[in-house]
Amino acid sequence: MQMIQVANIKSVHGVRGDLVIAHQITKKAALQVGDALLIELFPGSRIPFFIDQIRDTAEGEWLVHFEEIQSREEARDLLNKDCYLINTKNLPLAKTHNWKDVLGYLVMDQDEKPIGPIQDVLSHGAIFLAEVAFEQKVVTIPLNENLVLHKNEDQKILKMEIPAGLLDL
Repeated sequence: MQMIQVANIKSVHGVRGDLVIAHQITKKAALQVGDALLIELFPGSRIPFFIDQIRDTAEGEWLVHFEEIQSREEARDLLNKDCYLINTKNLPLAKTHNWKDVLGYLVMDQDEKPIGPIQDVLSHGAIFLAEVAFEQKVVTIPLNENLVLHKNEDQKILKMEIPAGLLDL
């Protein structure tokens, strides 16, 4: 049984505990009422939550209410959790990168000058940012496949095209 990460819970919406979920599924109406999303509450866990209501709110976002969630407070426990599906529907996924796997990588610029290690990966909907230690401060660098020149998984190095002036902020 193969599970694939398809989404991440971004925010709570309303008093009933509806959740805004950023997803990478390109097929409209891929999930329906009664389907389950498996949520990683703890590392390695995949707990099923059944969809009570779902609607598209923007490109790459759903507004979802789960049967198991009755309040805003209960929904808060699910914030920033990854969501998985069992790949039985052969869902078409948007071509995205799992940026969490670059935590700890050394960022180097296009001239191979070391910038610093990635300390954290932040996500804001479909936008991902790396927090990198650089010259006694933390800078935020956008993570985008167009900016990555090379990824060396063995040496944990991410060679990137750093936009001009970004490190001066």
